[in-house]
Amino acid sequence: MAFGIINMGLNRDDLLSMTTDEFAVAQKAFSDKVNEEAKEKWHRLRTLASILIQPHVKKRITPQQLIPLPGDKKRNRVGTKKPERSTLAKFEKLVTVTNG
Repeated sequence: MAFGIINMGLNRDDLLSMTTDEFAVAQKAFSDKVNEEAKEKWHRLRTLASILIQPHVKKRITPQQLIPLPGDKKRNRVGTKKPERSTLAKFEKLVTVTNG
């Protein structure tokens, strides 16, 4: 009850009139909002950090390079080597090399 009133800002009457399913939906929406706000704060922090560090490094550094976050998409840059495709022959060769 305290979580709904203190953290979510629900009043007592509204909280008590909710079913458990309604409360679960409200709590999920609240949790999503808190997570999105935290993500935005991290994006602002790393952008500011990259701006502040730029004069002190030789190469340009992006916010994603400075502070990678779990939600960042990995981009394949032009000129970077893609990993080789695995084949059964390569696997068998590795197994024989490691097992002797």
